[in-house]
Amino acid sequence: MSEVAVNRYTKTRIITADPVELVIIAYEGAIYALESAKLCIMEARYEEKEREILKAQDFISELHSSLNMEAGKIATALAGLYKYMIRKILSADANSDAEGLEEIIQMLKVLKDTWETIRAESVGHCTPALSKSQSQPRRMANVLA
Repeated sequence: MSEVAVNRYTKTRIITADPVELVIIAYEGAIYALESAKLCIMEARYEEKEREILKAQDFISELHSSLNMEAGKIATALAGLYKYMIRKILSADANSDAEGLEEIIQMLKVLKDTWETIRAESVGHCTPALSKSQSQPRRMANVLA
């Protein structure tokens, strides 16, 4: 499939997604970007690594900004975790630390699996930890651009 077709499919998926699906898409994007950055570190492709690191940070920042902090402890815990991830990514970037990126990839995979379970158990229900901004998927589409 061509890159143009993949991008078109991804943007359509985002625009038509419910709030929980948007969270899952953001996790997928961050994981993919960090895996790419990790490979770039191992292959000494540092300019490309920087682009992938920025993409991952954008996805995680979008996840952080979409939290409904009035939802309580879960939102607060996720906010702290997202901040930790950004700090760890910055450190791994500065030190070309592929293992540091792998730590974040594994954390994101666990979170993604958790949100997939939430989606499966609550089809048709909105999750209170998400803010109303998550219902505006066009912002997420811009992260992919």
